[in-house]
Amino acid sequence: MAKGNLAIRLGLLFVVLCLPFLKCAGAAEEPTPLSAAEIRDRLIGNTLVFHHRGEPLAGRYLAEDGTAEFDPLRGFRVPSHWSLDEEGDRLCFWDIDPDNIYCGRFLFDAGRYFIDWGGGINRDFYEIVEAGDTTDPSDNPGPDFRPNPDIPLPADLHIQPPDPTEAEPYAAFVGAWFGSFIWRDYLIIVETVEGSRAEVIYAFGPNLFFPDNPRWSRISVDIEEGELNLELVWGTINASLKDDGTMTAIFDWGNGAEWSRAIRWDDPSLAPQAPVEILAPDPAAARDKLAFWDVQMSRNLGEDPLHNAYFMPLGEAAPALHAFEGTLSVGSSKVLGRPAGSRGASDYGAFPRFSVDFVSHGNRLMPRDRGILETWRDGAHWNIILEPGRVWSEPGDNGWSRASFPFLLTDPQSGGGRNGLATFLFNDEEVSPLRFQVVKEATSRSHSDLWGQAALTYEPKRIDRRAEVISDFEQELADQVEIRPWSDLEARYGAALVAPFDGTAIRPKISHSALILDGEVYGTACRTRTGPYPYCREMRHGVFSVTKSLAGFLSLLRLAEKYGAEVLDLQITDYVEIDAEHDGWKDVTFEHALSMVTGVGDVEPTRVTHYVDAGFSDNEMAYWRAPSAQEKLNAISAIGNYPWGPGEVFRYVNSTPFVLGAAMDSFLKSKEGPDVHLWQMMNDEVFQPIGIHHLPAQHSLEEAGDAGLPLMAVGAFVTLDDIAKIERLIRNQGRHEGEQILHAGLLRESLAPGPGMAYPTGWENDQGEVSYFRSFWITPQKSQAGCIAPIPGMSGSGGNSVLLMPNGVTAVRFAGGDDDDPDSGTFDASHMRQVADDIRPLCVP
Repeated sequence: MAKGNLAIRLGLLFVVLCLPFLKCAGAAEEPTPLSAAEIRDRLIGNTLVFHHRGEPLAGRYLAEDGTAEFDPLRGFRVPSHWSLDEEGDRLCFWDIDPDNIYCGRFLFDAGRYFIDWGGGINRDFYEIVEAGDTTDPSDNPGPDFRPNPDIPLPADLHIQPPDPTEAEPYAAFVGAWFGSFIWRDYLIIVETVEGSRAEVIYAFGPNLFFPDNPRWSRISVDIEEGELNLELVWGTINASLKDDGTMTAIFDWGNGAEWSRAIRWDDPSLAPQAPVEILAPDPAAARDKLAFWDVQMSRNLGEDPLHNAYFMPLGEAAPALHAFEGTLSVGSSKVLGRPAGSRGASDYGAFPRFSVDFVSHGNRLMPRDRGILETWRDGAHWNIILEPGRVWSEPGDNGWSRASFPFLLTDPQSGGGRNGLATFLFNDEEVSPLRFQVVKEATSRSHSDLWGQAALTYEPKRIDRRAEVISDFEQELADQVEIRPWSDLEARYGAALVAPFDGTAIRPKISHSALILDGEVYGTACRTRTGPYPYCREMRHGVFSVTKSLAGFLSLLRLAEKYGAEVLDLQITDYVEIDAEHDGWKDVTFEHALSMVTGVGDVEPTRVTHYVDAGFSDNEMAYWRAPSAQEKLNAISAIGNYPWGPGEVFRYVNSTPFVLGAAMDSFLKSKEGPDVHLWQMMNDEVFQPIGIHHLPAQHSLEEAGDAGLPLMAVGAFVTLDDIAKIERLIRNQGRHEGEQILHAGLLRESLAPGPGMAYPTGWENDQGEVSYFRSFWITPQKSQAGCIAPIPGMSGSGGNSVLLMPNGVTAVRFAGGDDDDPDSGTFDASHMRQVADDIRPLCVP
């Protein structure tokens, strides 16, 4: 029997094999379920061999005594147990923790067994029963067993030999430890140990289900009572050394634990390496990369992405030799990638396929569609947003013209965004392949460099609404806010005063920052790992929970201006049907939902003084995975009820803003008819009037033709120009050019809530407790004047921040700090508030 890895936990298996917006394989009728007697007769005392698309991958022997030790793909035997559930017709497994038991129905069809873990079956995955114990009896494969070479490692990896004076057992952890867990090879690399503090890299390679997301993370950890304790964003690992020279690593992913033995692994390749250097071209010289034949013919994509300047005019550039007008269609592609900060490259899936009309005007190239292209419908991992680029010509291009444009890849559900650049050559009838790279992200995890080439076709034609596309773009340019360079702010107040705004260590994780002072916008360069982003004004950012304010708060205040402040007191259940088994949603108002005080939830059902993040319960995660609006509401209906009522206790979740958005959309339809749409209303009545021509937002995933509902909690994709215009509207009390767009009284009250209005969060800084009110975090900050100023701010994962300080200064940050890195710093906005206070006191005693 081929060795393989059989045991995988219920939740992970179901999520991976049957992502909600993809169709599970196999439309055939369901196989016949096995009874308890049949399970015992056919399975017990024999080996289940797990297969994927015909290939045997794993073996698990089910012994009579209830043990179920299995033999993983990489040779590390893992103890397990089996039992039948109370009804007797489901086979259950548990590994270390008996409370973490997972059960599935066994079904039989044509010699194959299928497991339904609760979400149906996938016929690509099945079991074959082999008589007796056919698992490999060996325990550990030995010191010559090597990890998968596709495990990424940072370019500056360096293992420092321990000081001989260091006390054991701490020094014994130093080195690289290799193991296998759930179809993955992993490395725990202890670079240094000082006392009981260790610098550790946790890295893992591809697996069967996620071949394109190997990654690594570097963290500082403590060694306590002989255990190395790694706190990661996806769970914890507790590793301890054994007398036989191996390490036991216990993985706790959520509500249970599994483990794998790890052998020491030493290799000369772990010696220090120089970081990858991305060199900028000489702007005055003829291009040496992405030259004519390289773009036209080359499939050699190189070992690294290029400096961004190669996607812009170089040398003796001139205006384009051809006008561009017609449909561009992106086809098959090859994508190389690696975790950011690593070396090497591996296949990273495919670039989204799409067809979009473009037209050139002067030196600019404009896509007709500026919204989110839902390429997930064609099986893509990402959606894509296209932004205006430019066209030009260069002497070495054999009479062709060049074009480039920026784009943003977006996750179809999470609201994350990845910034990229694309370029191609064209003439009146033809185009070259498309060369592209992704070089920055406003996302807190999975930081990756991607680069590649895609097939490209061009259909020259007169596009529909040509004049309208051009005139809209010209108006968009005319409406742009002036963004002064950061050097102007340094000249005005001194470089030393404003230097702490972005810090030094965290600067590489910050894409773009700005300080708005009395309406004047000062912006930094747009940073990427491959040089400045050349389309800084067009750089969109996925701002995650900043969306709660940009979408939820602004929408509710627009409705309040149109229909009266009493809309805040409307009850959710009058406009949204939530089929819960409790009455907790009764009396929950729009305002309760905006302030996260619904009284509905599962996590920490007691009143506590510390901060509680209730966003990762099983029911909340079911909400995230649900694709459509109705399926999301169905998942929300399973959320429990706290013992207190609405308006009492703050609990931070992401499903509540979606409920609010659904209720506001329903209320709007009750007033204006079934064809109106909440986000279209916001575009027509708020964003367009203040000069924002495009503000894409992620919606629920519906059948083609159905716009869905905005997620409201995450999924707004904004530019600095967008934020500057929204900031100006807020500072002007919701009024723009004589028109009251937002409710002025509610706006003032929201940014400066009276005593007792804001809700305690249990989150504290040196000046006191942070509170929450109507989607704003109210953070105390001590001023140079000696008083404590409450600072209302929008905040999102990765360190995205918009701080509206009472001294007229607004601080903006777009960032992608690591959620599991306590030293990322991008979440800490205190230095932004401090610079604002140094410019002008935040408050007056």
